[in-house]
Amino acid sequence: MRWRYIHLILAIIASLFFVLASLTGIIIGINNIDRQYPSYKIDNLRRITLAQSVAGIKDAYLEVNTLSFDPRGFASIKATNLKGEEVNAHIDPLTGKILGKIENKSSFIKRIISLHRSLELKNIGRMVMGIVAFFLLLSAFSGLMLVFQKQKGIRNFFKRTIKWNFSQYYHTVFGKWLLIPILILGLTGTYLVYNRFFIQKEEVKHSVDTSEEEFYDGGEPMEVRKIAVFNQITLNQVVSVEFPFDTTPEDTYLIKLKDRELIVSQFTGNILSEIKYPKAQLLASFFKDLHTGRTSAWWAAILVLSCIGILFFIYTGFAITLRKKSVKFHNLYTFQEAEYIILYGSEGGNTLFLAQKVFSQLISLEKKAYLAPLNHYQEYSQATLLLVFTSTYGVGNAPSNADKFLPKARMISQKELFFSVVGFGSDIYPDFCQFAKEVQQILQEQSWAKELLPLHTVNNQSVEEFLKWVTDWNATTGILLDTLTTFYQAEEPILHKVKVLEKSDLSLEEEGIFSLRLYSPEKYTSGDLLAIYPDGKKERLYSIGKVAGKIQLTVKLHPYGLGSNYLYNLQKGENIQARIVPNPSFHFPKKIKNRTIILVANGTGIAPYLGMIEENKHASIHLYVGFRYNDEAVAYYRDFFEKQVQKGKLKEYHFIYSREEEGGYVTDLLKKNAEFVRTALEKEGIIMICGSMNMYKDVIQWIDTLTEFSSEYYKANKQLLADCY
Repeated sequence: MRWRYIHLILAIIASLFFVLASLTGIIIGINNIDRQYPSYKIDNLRRITLAQSVAGIKDAYLEVNTLSFDPRGFASIKATNLKGEEVNAHIDPLTGKILGKIENKSSFIKRIISLHRSLELKNIGRMVMGIVAFFLLLSAFSGLMLVFQKQKGIRNFFKRTIKWNFSQYYHTVFGKWLLIPILILGLTGTYLVYNRFFIQKEEVKHSVDTSEEEFYDGGEPMEVRKIAVFNQITLNQVVSVEFPFDTTPEDTYLIKLKDRELIVSQFTGNILSEIKYPKAQLLASFFKDLHTGRTSAWWAAILVLSCIGILFFIYTGFAITLRKKSVKFHNLYTFQEAEYIILYGSEGGNTLFLAQKVFSQLISLEKKAYLAPLNHYQEYSQATLLLVFTSTYGVGNAPSNADKFLPKARMISQKELFFSVVGFGSDIYPDFCQFAKEVQQILQEQSWAKELLPLHTVNNQSVEEFLKWVTDWNATTGILLDTLTTFYQAEEPILHKVKVLEKSDLSLEEEGIFSLRLYSPEKYTSGDLLAIYPDGKKERLYSIGKVAGKIQLTVKLHPYGLGSNYLYNLQKGENIQARIVPNPSFHFPKKIKNRTIILVANGTGIAPYLGMIEENKHASIHLYVGFRYNDEAVAYYRDFFEKQVQKGKLKEYHFIYSREEEGGYVTDLLKKNAEFVRTALEKEGIIMICGSMNMYKDVIQWIDTLTEFSSEYYKANKQLLADCY
């Protein structure tokens, strides 16, 4: 059984008890923190001997009954002072000075502790809570295994987590930090109950021979500073000391240490009896300290956060599960009747959600579509097209509902049909979309399968990247699917505050160009996208240039443009809600040694290049930009790029103007430098294109005629990168 199912089953069975244990644990933990203050703990207990402490206390009090140290390290005494008054208080163990009164636990806290330990059902309740603790231990362990799988091993445990939706993202992120203390809570709670009921405890009593002490009956006790064992014991080892009541041989010091008990003669200082605690008892005491946080305020605070974390994990865990269940579909046609077969492999429910979106549209278009997991693959007698949507789980593995597909695909033949595979994953892993690639390969090997579209991969569940497949599908099949981003978004995106620092008009024409400088606390780099929501619903994306550590946007103002008018009307100092959309497929290349980088853009696609060029250190960058007019905007850019040339960050730049005399388009600039571009591509140079889709198509068509290789070859070889709209 997979770790995911073990994790889920344990959570479902024990969730109510987890909630109870967590709520009571939070109260107990906060109480333990509160009990640390004010602090009566004396520093350097390990440097004060028992001889020093007992001597000081005996000088300060008429009679002493007991000296105790609680788990916090607070010393307390029961004694009679020099005035004949009874004293029960926290003291300085070296001088006997009273530091504060002893605060007993309230009846409410005692009730909460009883509820936490045993549900107020005594031994039966303790057994139940022991089982709950064991379930918590298994849940935390299985959770760790899942994180290890997602992060591809222990070494990557604290590396960046991919941001899916709120529940999945924070379930993993907080899990990285809290699963270890939760694991400790489960382990210690389980052991404490196991120790109570299943570890046999031998009752060992002290055997004391006081015959040698009878000589001193009624005599003066030995000076405590001369008792050798008292000088060997430091206070950090002491739990309690019971003082002799009288000066008879039977009256002795009973010293309880953390690992043993001693009976010491008050007359000779001899150890009359010694009992060493069994290892199980020592372990139980240590585990109790870990489980309760009674010895340390900071550890108690961690345990409180862990209990809050358990409640959060219960919420997000069920949210993830219910989200999977909420993606419902009903097949109107059987697999034998359907012409369009959609198979999915989905671990977290995100891929299934998108598959269902495509399925529902095909049904609404009156297509005979059928949706099922990849593991349900079988013979489809009427099928003409097979769509596969699949994620990759762990280290290049198939999702749990797709792990039987590959052998089935080799064994079960179909009549001739077309196929298209869409893979979902994260490109921070070397096994990016590995399972989708294996599905693509196995289908290519089948004689009955004809490729409709090349394998399409989607990074980080990016709707924008998925829409590229939708666009290709629409163009190839003529079956038009929705191309709105919001249609394929499963949850409301997490938005952050972005502040307007500066706005500048770069062009005075009617459909002019303006720039914005913005501040966002989020991480981003040139080539990423800024998503804004002008009406609160519709999303608009703009390419980011990271210039001087701030967001730089270059925007064309359209008279009726929702996004451009919204941005244009912003004022300096104003805040908007937006989000950063990572766009790693258009980041500046990292491996650039001895490689030429050619940047191609029209006016509004220039923003990311501003940041890429400014941050460039080693690359040989050549810039080609097409504008409408040689106006104020061009003057601004010319000044910027001149400075970059002088700094050695830009090799050269070329401008062309489509509406000036003897003007042209950016493709014309490239054609004039065809030999240079061809040589660059042959030497593994990289071309980046940003701007309008029409410009992109013109450049791609020209590249297709430039060398013996097509633009698709350069895309596959990551020599051709684009971000166009």
